[in-house]
Amino acid sequence: MTLDPARTISPIPINQAERLILEQVTAQNEADCYFGGSHDAVHGQTWTAERQVRGDFLSKLCLWIFGSASLQSRIVTIRGARITGPSDLSELNLPMLTLKLKDCRFDWHLDISSSHLSAIELNGCWVPWLDGQGAVIDKNFSMEKMTSSRALVLDGMSIGGDWDCDSSVIGDQHPSNCDSEQDNQCNVILYGQDMQVGGTLYLTQTNFSGGVHLTGTKIGGDLDCSQGEFHGYGNKSLNLEKITVGGQILFSDGFESYGPLWINNAFVKNGIDASGGFFRNSELPLKTSNIYALWIENSNIQGESKFDDDFDSTGLSLRNSEFGSVQMLGAVNFPGLDLRGAKARKFTDSKGKWPPQGTLHLNGFIYEEIEDDDTTGRISVADRLKWLGLYPGESPQPYMQLAKVLRERGEDEDATVILKEMQAKVVQGRMNGLDKFQGELLAPFGYGYHPENAIIFLLCTTGLGWIIYRRSFLAGKMTPTEADAYRHFRERGEAPPHYVKFSSLIYSLENTFPLVTLGQASKWQPDPNPADNIVEGRSPKTKESSEDAPGSPIVTIYRKVLQSIDSYLTPPRLHVFLWIQILVGWLLATLFVAGVTGIVRH
Repeated sequence: MTLDPARTISPIPINQAERLILEQVTAQNEADCYFGGSHDAVHGQTWTAERQVRGDFLSKLCLWIFGSASLQSRIVTIRGARITGPSDLSELNLPMLTLKLKDCRFDWHLDISSSHLSAIELNGCWVPWLDGQGAVIDKNFSMEKMTSSRALVLDGMSIGGDWDCDSSVIGDQHPSNCDSEQDNQCNVILYGQDMQVGGTLYLTQTNFSGGVHLTGTKIGGDLDCSQGEFHGYGNKSLNLEKITVGGQILFSDGFESYGPLWINNAFVKNGIDASGGFFRNSELPLKTSNIYALWIENSNIQGESKFDDDFDSTGLSLRNSEFGSVQMLGAVNFPGLDLRGAKARKFTDSKGKWPPQGTLHLNGFIYEEIEDDDTTGRISVADRLKWLGLYPGESPQPYMQLAKVLRERGEDEDATVILKEMQAKVVQGRMNGLDKFQGELLAPFGYGYHPENAIIFLLCTTGLGWIIYRRSFLAGKMTPTEADAYRHFRERGEAPPHYVKFSSLIYSLENTFPLVTLGQASKWQPDPNPADNIVEGRSPKTKESSEDAPGSPIVTIYRKVLQSIDSYLTPPRLHVFLWIQILVGWLLATLFVAGVTGIVRH
């Protein structure tokens, strides 16, 4: 007895179109069921009965193929059919089946959720909405020139090969506006969270009227959105948070995005090419004041990223992302650029084509090389100072970073010019906090490029100490450190004949320069007991000077000044000065060594 496929598949009589499909599937492993006439599936609601196939027939056909004795690969192609009623192909385990539905019109939804197929094509089809959650497609999933008026729900889908959406039109082109900025599901037209695509995802020349969310998706090849048109209508036009791309992301060749395009915590192996892309942060009123249309934040973007050839964006944020290289040549519209915390091996831009004043954020931006479109290869300090002048922040880090790169290129003089300009801003009060203190501290030493200035300051400190210690010694306020010599000095106003003579110059020199020992600091000190009077008439001061001797008015004024200084230089104050002198000496000596070795410059 021969089994009638028509009776097995459907308990009710099948129509002419369905019988044609059955005959093809029964006769050969590569069935191609072609229905003539117009193949404009968007207007397929007018197709007559000879092209109509019931949705439940399609699902039962797949089950019949699965239940047949043949286990070899099967290819079923249906072209130009009108699928009426719901098409439930969910939870089908047919890894040997390639289903090709071309230029077909689905009056109801298509459900392939949790199914396992070899490959599926929906090229040229009109599908109201598609549910592919959790489906496994071993090879390619093709949606070329497909049209859908509602959402594609593909969360968790696994595609072993390419996912091709070239020239598709997805979504209602006149959606309502979102009521809330926090409504992340408003006007989302493609849900693709945690998908797996082994090959390349082609969104080329595709028109999306609603947000495309591919958060957490892993793509083995490229993500190609070139010539695509994405409309967020109050939502993110394209949400690529936590995405992993094994190739390159392309937003080039006339790509258009209306609504924030969001790339956050992502990994891209071969860079992002947005050359010639057009980005706007909104086309409907947003509940936000952010100007940025393209956000690439907290991401690892390896390789070369390009924003060239009339790249046009209402703001670009690369904040806290790490790049192989960033190239911005020929950008025509750049009202805001945020590079805070970003890192790049090489940064290249066009001379003078920068964001407006106050919208270039550079704090924390680190790069190893910087270039512009000057063919000589030399960095123009004047141009880069204008570039830095666009930065509204209060940290000197952008200046120090540029100076560091110039220094490594061997352009020390240009680096010093940058640092002097930074110091001018410090003086103007445009930098604050710890960074301001660092700038003020390093400025006198050329920010590490003139360490010899530290020696000059050390000598000045020594000279000041020489004067102070000499006046203090003449006033009897510098005393020996040894007990017997101290008693002798207190009783007679002078040290014993065998004791080391006091030298104010050597004493100051020894306390200014660290690790220098000349035998003065260990033998003399400010008087530890200043309350006890020295024997009258025995102090060095009374021996070497006479304040009461007559003289000219100038001499009289000079003596009164010395008397005021002597009265101020009490032993406790001498101790404080001594401590300060030692600390300043260590600080200046450290800066000198750091400048010579290059530590400060780095």
